[in-house]
Amino acid sequence: NYMKITFLLPYASLSGGVRYIVSLSNQLKELGHDVNIYSRPWKDNRPWRVKRVVKNFILLCRRIYFAKNEPDKPKSRSGYFALYDVENNIINRARNFVDNDLPDADWVIACWFDLVRPMDTLSVKKGKRAHLIQGDEAKFCGKGEEHEVDASWRHNSVKITCSQWLSDLGLERYGIPNIPFVEPGIDHDLFGANDRSRSSSPVLGFMF
Repeated sequence: NYMKITFLLPYASLSGGVRYIVSLSNQLKELGHDVNIYSRPWKDNRPWRVKRVVKNFILLCRRIYFAKNEPDKPKSRSGYFALYDVENNIINRARNFVDNDLPDADWVIACWFDLVRPMDTLSVKKGKRAHLIQGDEAKFCGKGEEHEVDASWRHNSVKITCSQWLSDLGLERYGIPNIPFVEPGIDHDLFGANDRSRSSSPVLGFMF
């Protein structure tokens, strides 16, 4: 049946996790569902570290690249959003989402641990609560945030993962059985090659 679905992102980076959400949203739209993505602007309050500086520099270079090669793209259609018919609705500052930010829907889905418990403040009109888990977030959270990751798993929202091992983790660590998972697919319109002649000696290329 036709559904209205809202995805909540911490921020729209160029990570694989965001690409998965954007691609999934596009596929759901092609099936006839009404899908919206909302995100917070970037804000980093974690300690100043060399690794963080390097990552931020890489992100800046990527943003400059997209801005240079897609000058007519608004911010809501930059990055991975430029690849699909999906828009990024960015709220005014890095804070929890409130009712006035979001449309009424059948489902509202948090895509990061610190977005899960704040969904309790939303009206029931914003949709049933779900938590889409794409990794062991305890390994990627900031220092001292492990308890919030644990609380997000134990929250009464519906759990969805992107792989079987995460569903197994939910059972082993938190006692949650039968967590459904939606595996990332391959968009053959983006990844593929036309038939062509090939050399007699195979040549392999690796990308990192």
